[in-house]
Amino acid sequence: MAGSVNAQNLWTDSIKNLLASAKEDSTKLRLLSPLVTYYTYSIPDSALTYAEKEISLSKKIKSDYASSFALRSYGGILSEMGNYSQAIYFELEALKAAERSGDPLSIGWCYAFLSSTYIDAGDYEHALFYSHKEKSLAESHHKLSRDNSKNDIYDLYNDAMFSSAIIYDKLNKPDSALKNLQIVNQGNVQQYG
Repeated sequence: MAGSVNAQNLWTDSIKNLLASAKEDSTKLRLLSPLVTYYTYSIPDSALTYAEKEISLSKKIKSDYASSFALRSYGGILSEMGNYSQAIYFELEALKAAERSGDPLSIGWCYAFLSSTYIDAGDYEHALFYSHKEKSLAESHHKLSRDNSKNDIYDLYNDAMFSSAIIYDKLNKPDSALKNLQIVNQGNVQQYG
């Protein structure tokens, strides 16, 4: 266990050193993202600080795509901390930025974050609304030509189905929950089997 902790500290220290020496704002954004993810579950206050830097840099470079990502991360951290109303506010701001960017994956992941936050907050109607929007978006973009996009769209679709299963379980609708889980499982077998 101590070796794992030391390796993680070396990794984060390495990322922080690269961040401190980075000149390009786009490089700084790419380096901030793993720090935000890493600290979200271990030291959320640090994650918020890094996410705030992401938000600031994304505004500086005037990128709606980067703003959406940064705002979504910030909202996700707040959701993990149990501050659902603020999380939803930032996730909706992320959705607006994603819509301005026109990137379907970014829009879809905003729906996913909103669904997840509403699940955590116990508001299953809103959670299901965003889960259905995520699923619908994934279905409408499933024939994208780039292989990487297909996998990303597939991940988005699976996330929506899995979230729906959780929501239906919370709503005491086991048949609907099971149906959604079976769809996820069948898709995994087809893709990886």
